[in-house]
Amino acid sequence: MVEGTTGNNMLMPWQGYWIRVTVSEGVTITYANPVAGGKAIPRAQATGRAAPKAPPPGWALPITVHGQNGYGSTAWLGQSSAAQSGYNPTMDALSPPAPFSSAPSIVFAHPELGKAAGNYMTEVHPVDDNTPWEMTVTVPDPKKTYTLTWSSLATVSRTVQLMLVDETTGAQQFMRSASSYSFTPGGTSTRKFKVVAEPGSLGRLTIQDIVIQASSRAPGSPMQIRFNLSQGATVNTEIMASNGKAVRHLQSGRALSSGANALTWDMRDDRGIVVPSGAYLVHIIATAPDGGTVRSVQPLTIVR
Repeated sequence: MVEGTTGNNMLMPWQGYWIRVTVSEGVTITYANPVAGGKAIPRAQATGRAAPKAPPPGWALPITVHGQNGYGSTAWLGQSSAAQSGYNPTMDALSPPAPFSSAPSIVFAHPELGKAAGNYMTEVHPVDDNTPWEMTVTVPDPKKTYTLTWSSLATVSRTVQLMLVDETTGAQQFMRSASSYSFTPGGTSTRKFKVVAEPGSLGRLTIQDIVIQASSRAPGSPMQIRFNLSQGATVNTEIMASNGKAVRHLQSGRALSSGANALTWDMRDDRGIVVPSGAYLVHIIATAPDGGTVRSVQPLTIVR
């Protein structure tokens, strides 16, 4: 079986390949003499292939992990109108062996695929499929810092919003708002990430349906703050005194999805001291991946 070949299993000239042999007797590769009478055989004559067809609608995005020494590897995720849910044998390619032991790797691990099980370097989903891409990063030295980088999302439809999620820390990053994410694994050589695709919005970002109320009637109960976002955004939320001075930073640059969101204020300031009775302001600032920013200020009176 030849991984990464074209549909007719033809190895193309001047392209690199790796070959995975799945049978014990090995494999034999035969090829025509590329020189006839001292002249190179024309490509069309050597391959016998017609001009390639235009690719089906979709997009692809490379994500690279690299260490401080510059070594790294790349995985590709994407969507295509020609893809089906689950495994796509003509689009999902296995990862080649790591070229250096000192290089981190990034793969889509699929042990559940039976004979096709393995670590994949590409994973393509159908267009409008919101199934997350789950990635496993393996590093040679967990005490060092590594960085995930991705190219511009210009080829990704504006109706798709991509969010990178660090499954260890819960950190979330809108991928249109940044081009990298750094991490230090610590006590393990592997780190799990996922990329979540959700419908993007071409409309204006808004903060709606803000509700602020105590979680119970007991004195000093935490305050629940709920609101809706018209699209995914990076949100900063703070509690301000009546003079405009911030007394508590509840969220700082956290990526939130569209729809309903909620957070809890324990009625303490940034030093952990219970705030006194009085008038306060709940200040919510949301920034869309395209840079558009909206804010909302809601009054709050605390009586003890």
